[in-house]
Amino acid sequence: MRRDFSTILTLIEAHALLHQVSRDVTMHGTVIATLDDYQAVRELVADLIADGVGVTVSKTIRETVEAVREIAHGDAAVTVSAVAKKLNLDKSAALRRVDVAIRGGFLRNDEDRKGRSARLVIDDPLPSGVDILPTVEALATRVAGLHG
Repeated sequence: MRRDFSTILTLIEAHALLHQVSRDVTMHGTVIATLDDYQAVRELVADLIADGVGVTVSKTIRETVEAVREIAHGDAAVTVSAVAKKLNLDKSAALRRVDVAIRGGFLRNDEDRKGRSARLVIDDPLPSGVDILPTVEALATRVAGLHG
């Protein structure tokens, strides 16, 4: 996280420099970054950072797990073919998604015999979407509290 924080600051600086015509400058010529610079960088990197620290799950894996949940209606096992049909994917694409979801612990294959179709069930719940980087509003409130 510390390395990510340094990178975020560098990206904010770069964004401010790219938009220096519309930014205030100190008497020494230093461009002052704004919350707009932070927002632009946040939109670009928030998902990448959250993925890197393991607090989010990609949209495709969420869709895959949700498809299993919908097909199963809570108690039935689901095949990869059924997931493929539900998501309008070919079977190999659905299998790749299912494999990632199984490795992540979000799905489980209850079929223990080789050569048989997978019997997919929901395993661990998906993590909720956690914001690693604060929203611009939260940051503005915090900054105002420091100066007020």
